[in-house]
Amino acid sequence: MTTAEYAQTHGLHIETVRRRIKKNKIKAELQPDNTYIIIEDWLPNQKSAQTTPNNKSQHHTTQQEPAAGDTTPAHNTQQPTTQQLIKHKDDHIQELTKKLRVTESNLAKLTNDMVEERKRTDTIIMTQTQTIDRQSEKLDNLRLQIEESQRPKPLMARLKAVFVGN
Repeated sequence: MTTAEYAQTHGLHIETVRRRIKKNKIKAELQPDNTYIIIEDWLPNQKSAQTTPNNKSQHHTTQQEPAAGDTTPAHNTQQPTTQQLIKHKDDHIQELTKKLRVTESNLAKLTNDMVEERKRTDTIIMTQTQTIDRQSEKLDNLRLQIEESQRPKPLMARLKAVFVGN
C-alpha cells in the first residue's frame, strides 16, 4: 500500500504518514523510485490525535471515511487488489531470489579463491621446509668436519699426513 493509500485509508495527512515512517512508527519499504510501500500498520485500529497542515488538531480513526476538514477525497486512491498484492509479493520474492543467487555465486567464488590461496601457501611452506631440511644436513656435515679437524691426532697420524699424503 502506498503512503497516499495508507493516509487515505487511515484518515491521515500524507506528511503525517511520511513522518511516522521516518520515526519507524510505520513499517515501510523504500522503492527504487523513492516512494514507500507500507508493510504493516502502526498500532492498528487505535485512534490518535494528529495535526493537519492548517494546524487544527483532529481525531483520525482507522476507518475509511475521511475526518471533517480532510481535503483529500476518498475516491482519489484505491485499495490494491488481492491480485496486485500477490503480484507484488511474487515480484519481491523473485528479486530476493536473484539477490540470493548473486550472493551464493560470490560466496562460491570467494571460497574457491580461499582454497587456491591455501594451496599456494601450502606449496610455499613445503618448499621452505625442504630447503630448511637440506640446509640442516649441510650444517650437520660441516659441524662433523669441524669436530674431526679439531680432534687431537696421534703423532704417527700427523707425520703420515705430512710425509705420505693422501
